[in-house]
Amino acid sequence: MGSRYAGTGAQNIASPTDTVCTLTAETTTRGWVYFFCLSSAGTPADNAIEWIVQRCTAVGTATAVAAALLDGAEAAELCDFDENHTVEPTYTAATEVFDNAVNQRMTMQFNANPDGEFVLPATAATGFGWQPVHASATVTTEVTVHWYE
Repeated sequence: MGSRYAGTGAQNIASPTDTVCTLTAETTTRGWVYFFCLSSAGTPADNAIEWIVQRCTAVGTATAVAAALLDGAEAAELCDFDENHTVEPTYTAATEVFDNAVNQRMTMQFNANPDGEFVLPATAATGFGWQPVHASATVTTEVTVHWYE
């Protein structure tokens, strides 16, 4: 296993679909997503938020987030982690690797089985985006992603 990193992104759902965060690779490295956690920082309500994790081929416009090292002795990450998208990424149709509804009152964690990680190709700006979908809720959502490269 390579070096391990964590990133957290936040986004207010202001339209039916706003990307919370993206994790994208570089031409020199690949990444493997082995954990993510979905949550809401808003006032608890009985909203079912559909969460989609889908492949993307361009990041859009977002704020870069410096990843946290899960082992302090490792070098800085090579993959790019971005949050708070103001221009949506370019998503590849029919490439959802996760699509489930989660009640806003709960936190949901995904832990990949060995060899079940989501794999980023060694292609610049290509990876995955996390999207909360709700027709009318305007709540802040958060995603924490752990990966290795």
